[in-house]
Amino acid sequence: MFVQEVIANSRSLLNDTSGGRWSNQTLMNFLTMTQRELMRDVKWPPARIITVSIPGQQEYVLPDSIIRIYSVYVKGQLYTEARLDTLEGHQIQQYDQRGFGTQAPGSGGPSGNAGQFVPRWTVQPPMTTPINNSFGWPRPDAQSWTTGSAPRYYLKNQGGSIGLIPIPSNGPNLDGNGNPIPDINIDCVISPEPVLELEQRIWFPDIFDQALIWGVTEKAKYSDDTQSTKESRTFARERYVEQAAKMRMWAANYTGDAAQGPKMQTNRYLFPGRKFRSRGAEGYP
Repeated sequence: MFVQEVIANSRSLLNDTSGGRWSNQTLMNFLTMTQRELMRDVKWPPARIITVSIPGQQEYVLPDSIIRIYSVYVKGQLYTEARLDTLEGHQIQQYDQRGFGTQAPGSGGPSGNAGQFVPRWTVQPPMTTPINNSFGWPRPDAQSWTTGSAPRYYLKNQGGSIGLIPIPSNGPNLDGNGNPIPDINIDCVISPEPVLELEQRIWFPDIFDQALIWGVTEKAKYSDDTQSTKESRTFARERYVEQAAKMRMWAANYTGDAAQGPKMQTNRYLFPGRKFRSRGAEGYP
């Protein structure tokens, strides 16, 4: 789907097919606003941001356009989400000060670190990625940082930067031309780019067309700001909200049975009380 299609259908609803009331540039500005609003509402489709790690550097600046992060990989290894207060045990009133050692150069820890009685994540030595850790599955994500923990990431500065624990001590691999291969992959939702031309491809798939059209129509009606357009503006807003809700439901169904919380493990072979299943470890009978 292209910008031209949304603009043309919006003009039909606005009874402005000749373009005498709203210019293409104005409607494209409204479409930019609608796309960003719709992405915040639906948080779909996902995108991937890639960059390269720098040996000894813990924190990396993120684009301002990121709305939500789903997964972070470093050299293909999945990092577990964490918060700085979780890494320090605030949630269990631990307030970790068991760390002893020198804070590594490039660390995202607090300045003036004395090297003792500090949170352990701040003096975690850099390690070679991918990291060999002692945890298999499930990974604990609500405990403070300990040596040997599965690697984690945290967000800082209102989400403006991401930190990796431990700090990578090695850089990315090189391709045949000696160029670094991006080894940090962030699966996320990002805000769409501004709409600049009619031939530009829309960020969303075709099924989102009604939400986009009604969103543009509502903003065009709002720009009139007269009593005569108030009713039609309200109607357009209601249609946008209706279509956005449908797209949220569609996106949820499209992604299938996504992980929304703990799932029952169906391949365990014992009932509580040490009673064996009739079909052993094959699953539920």
